[in-house]
Amino acid sequence: MWEGSDVDHAQPMIEETQALFPSLQACSFDRGFHSPTNRVRLDELRIDNVLPRKGYLTTADTERESGANFVAMRSVSGDRIEDQWP
Repeated sequence: MWEGSDVDHAQPMIEETQALFPSLQACSFDRGFHSPTNRVRLDELRIDNVLPRKGYLTTADTERESGANFVAMRSVSGDRIEDQWP
């Protein structure tokens, strides 16, 4: 278990995972990991990501979280990822 909040660990966790698995293409988080900085950084890493926003959703956030790719990635479990990848 780590100290601090989930927000502090999203970027390092993905960077470490990318170092171990260079073919990493996607990741999914719960709302606890969301921050504007994490959103930008994950987008910069060019990884498809599911990082739901905390609290009130703007129109842009609602559109993003309602998109087919976001919904499909959110519903995929690890044991079925190859069968359901969009």
